[in-house]
Amino acid sequence: METTYLYINTKDALLCIDIDKIAYMETYGNYTTIVLVNKRKYSLYMSLLKAEQALCDALKGKKSPFQHISKQHVINMAYLYEINTQKQLLTLSDYRFFEFVLQVPKDALLRLRQQLIEQAKPAEGSS
Repeated sequence: METTYLYINTKDALLCIDIDKIAYMETYGNYTTIVLVNKRKYSLYMSLLKAEQALCDALKGKKSPFQHISKQHVINMAYLYEINTQKQLLTLSDYRFFEFVLQVPKDALLRLRQQLIEQAKPAEGSS
């Protein structure tokens, strides 16, 4: 499998990030933090939408594992482990080395949960 990189040119450095190693992105105002599975964090002066667009551009038409789940979060669905709507928590994990627990609004979690339930349903007429 070919590695796809996200290249981000900052004022001080050029970041070369393996897209598969991005666990999630989170925004605070005009800044977006990219969090990697090794727990490194990169804060960028960039909106979440622009960071998400940069990911799409880097993927060059490949299916994206990322989903914009709330105003503040884009997650790598490959690492989705648990959705706890009552506690308003979403857990991302690789089952071995890392676990991130994110505080996410309940409505966003309910939408994501419903989407996943719908995707898991067998197609009508299939045996």
